[in-house]
Amino acid sequence: MDALRGLIGGGVEWDVRLERTELVPGRSAGGEVRLTARQALACRGVVAALVATEQWRHRQTRTDAQGHVSTQVVTETHELQRLPVQLLGPTDFAAGEQRTLPLAMPVPGLGPATFEGTVSRLTWQLEVKMDLPGVDPSTSYDVVVLQPTALLRAGVVPVGEFALYPKADLAGAGFAATLALDPVPLCCGAPFRGTLTATTGRPIELQAVRAALYVDADGPLGARFGPHRPKA
Repeated sequence: MDALRGLIGGGVEWDVRLERTELVPGRSAGGEVRLTARQALACRGVVAALVATEQWRHRQTRTDAQGHVSTQVVTETHELQRLPVQLLGPTDFAAGEQRTLPLAMPVPGLGPATFEGTVSRLTWQLEVKMDLPGVDPSTSYDVVVLQPTALLRAGVVPVGEFALYPKADLAGAGFAATLALDPVPLCCGAPFRGTLTATTGRPIELQAVRAALYVDADGPLGARFGPHRPKA
């Protein structure tokens, strides 16, 4: 389980842990929140939320009182989604008391996916907030929402032709085979399963069957680093 940074603020010590910080659309993100009250607290509730924020840069032209025109690049930010989950109802904490709250955050099936760009960005954060009289101590952590598989299937995000085929035929010296993957297309960060069915016309001596994921990068990165071929 990934340990996110801890924080002390508003009389509360936070320790938030997630099973992973790369979240798969349509699946629940599990983890836990550990709270330690550094003083006696009358808590009205604890809420966790996944928050999507979009940010974009654009040019803005202004004219001053003297008629001078100036153009500058401005950055605007807009909260796109907030998906709250209540972790704890009204509770009184004694000084030094600790609570561990299970965390199960639903990740929307269509994202949107995290996007890091220079002109526009879309980021996700996990925010945990405690409701107290007069102050609401909170802590937040950056997470990544992966590309929704449903959009790949619908063709919204272009992928290679064979990325959408559930099966592919293979051929070798003296045998024919079929490789099937599930789900198709693959989604970064999500597990998948596969089966290999082989047929031979005669007995052959089999030394091993190996599987490996190959990643080839085109463009400047591919030219610089070349294909990345991890061991099976």
